[in-house]
Amino acid sequence: MAEVTTIRRLPFRLGIGSFVLWRPGAGICPGTEDRGSDSMKAYVMTTGAVFGLLTLAHIWRVIEEGPHLAKEPWWVLITVAAAVLCLWALRLLWRSPRS
Repeated sequence: MAEVTTIRRLPFRLGIGSFVLWRPGAGICPGTEDRGSDSMKAYVMTTGAVFGLLTLAHIWRVIEEGPHLAKEPWWVLITVAAAVLCLWALRLLWRSPRS
């Protein structure tokens, strides 16, 4: 006889929209339903901090070495992209439900 796998629909919300996450066997162990949300919050906090530190390091280097780095397009692109990703992570954390 074939084994039947139960699939539960778990709502998963990000800052921009929401979608449905399908996980086979979700919630088999009591108290594990929110573990994914906590690990996602930790991931967003970590990447936001990394991108924020990268942005600060780039700005500090421009201050130390002079404005000639600000004329290099790749340098400016990476700095702006890191700043945007840091701000996006902060926005996601700000709008996430408090635990």
